[in-house]
Amino acid sequence: VAWWPYASWAHPLALLAQGRREAAATAASTIPASPPDLLFEARTCLHAITAIHTGDRPAMELLHDRLLPAQDELAGAGSGLLTLGPVALYLGRLAAALGRHHQAAAHFDRAQALAVKARAPHWAEAARRARRLVAPDAGHDAVGPPVRQRPV
Repeated sequence: VAWWPYASWAHPLALLAQGRREAAATAASTIPASPPDLLFEARTCLHAITAIHTGDRPAMELLHDRLLPAQDELAGAGSGLLTLGPVALYLGRLAAALGRHHQAAAHFDRAQALAVKARAPHWAEAARRARRLVAPDAGHDAVGPPVRQRPV
């Protein structure tokens, strides 16, 4: 598959999808910093997914810092071509992977609020589910009604 000019960000994800974690980690080590253009956040979020799944803690720290200024944006939306959803959702996943559960919960709350504003129920649900994983005893979330627990 020809992914150029996005091969650096896409190839490790393809390797992960094939179950080739070590090869993905090797490929991820060559991912450059995303150029500061309209797809910066989208490429950086793709890199974040790879870092999380390969357990690359230094990359997770760096990517969290790079994405933080865009926490209230939709990744890639400025391009008019695509969006990967709320940047805050990826920030929450990074924070959770780094063991920062309170910070992750706040990011997921922010992601849910942005998803509701964008009228994107699938992103809102992803944020709610992720929030419950980092704070299962919360019982409610910051922008919606109390979360109903399913009977076991």
